Amino acid sequence: MVGSSKESMYNHIPKKVPQSNDAVFLHVTSNNTIYGTQWKTFPTPKNPNGYLVADMSSDIFSRPIDVSQFGLIYAGAQKNMGPAGMTLVIVRDDILGKVDREIPTMMNYQTHIDKGSMFNTPPVMSIYGVNRSLHWLKDNGGIQAIEEKNKRKAEKLYYEIDRNPLFKSPIPQEDRSLMNVPFVFADGGDEEGFLSFCDHRGLKTLKGHRSVGGFRASIYNAMPEAGVDALIQAMQDYTV
Repeated sequence: MVGSSKESMYNHIPKKVPQSNDAVFLHVTSNNTIYGTQWKTFPTPKNPNGYLVADMSSDIFSRPIDVSQFGLIYAGAQKNMGPAGMTLVIVRDDILGKVDREIPTMMNYQTHIDKGSMFNTPPVMSIYGVNRSLHWLKDNGGIQAIEEKNKRKAEKLYYEIDRNPLFKSPIPQEDRSLMNVPFVFADGGDEEGFLSFCDHRGLKTLKGHRSVGGFRASIYNAMPEAGVDALIQAMQDYTV
């Protein structure tokens, strides 16, 4: 591990990390669902022959990505693409087949490439769900349009968090996620009371991750802007 903000509860993304000159690859997670941080500009491997690898499970298809920056992108479907049960992989041809050690057949990307992603029985319903989600995305203007919508949703929610004296964000502005928005009481408060207040308004699953506490609004592609507006209204109406 060459970079971490563990000492401050992962509340920011380290910008300058000491890389090895001979590292084969540099791995990042593009969006942290628990702590609410997101890479805005991706790092460059120090080794000119190395390549960037990214886990984009929680923000794939939420914004445009220059895939040429990466040697490998992998992403679970269960946030923006569709139901759980399948994984998207984008891999550069020239980095395949260069591992000397034996790789189990099922774990070798080349196996799945050679078989057209049907080496084993594919998860048909999950694939169908992704197909419908991608058609929905295309019908709504594609990646550029969904990015504008996601920015608008996140910006108005962060604005309320920063404006409202009851709440605060633990994440600096430059690292704030567009997908997962954590926030806490500014000076302590009744977390269960606020969650109950929201629940009675139909606002669900706002409890922060158990390792962090507080609150977390996950506003993936499918979350309508009206849902964010409803949360903002609840934050304004809530009194201690």
